[in-house]
Amino acid sequence: MKKLLFAVLFSLCLLTGQALAQPCSCEPDTDITQSFADADLVFEGKVVFVNTNWMSGGLKYSFEVNRTWKRPAAKYLIVNAPWEKDCGYPFKADSTYLVFVKKKFGLKTDGCMGNTLISHISGEVPFAQDAFPPQNSTADTSFLAYTLGFAVLLSFLFIAMVVFRKKWYKPPQP
Repeated sequence: MKKLLFAVLFSLCLLTGQALAQPCSCEPDTDITQSFADADLVFEGKVVFVNTNWMSGGLKYSFEVNRTWKRPAAKYLIVNAPWEKDCGYPFKADSTYLVFVKKKFGLKTDGCMGNTLISHISGEVPFAQDAFPPQNSTADTSFLAYTLGFAVLLSFLFIAMVVFRKKWYKPPQP
């Protein structure tokens, strides 16, 4: 009886997993202006490195940014995308793309957002006049250095208090 119950539960789990695993159902957005309106950040960039993102599943793409729209961004950006079978866009290394990104716990994109090779765009991008040049991100590193220095200073103070507490502590006199 236990074996039968186990077999029924196991097959139910397999069937449920198959029902939930469906291929991508969206159609890529072909209207660049609509993709621009839906995105939080838009940039033109060259893929310089591709790496697997095992933590969230999918791939991490490192881009060298040529220009951005909607807001300034750093010279190099890392964008997360799902696997291709899960609506991920198949970016290729050493190719330049127009990338539409949503900012949700990092920069994310997928195959439904309208990403495209720059060579596939006929003429100029409709919103090209509003472009920002890439920014150097030195302000972020100085904040990190100050925070790290402060943490080291607090650590030394804590260690000094622990080491010298016997010299400072005087028991009450009877």
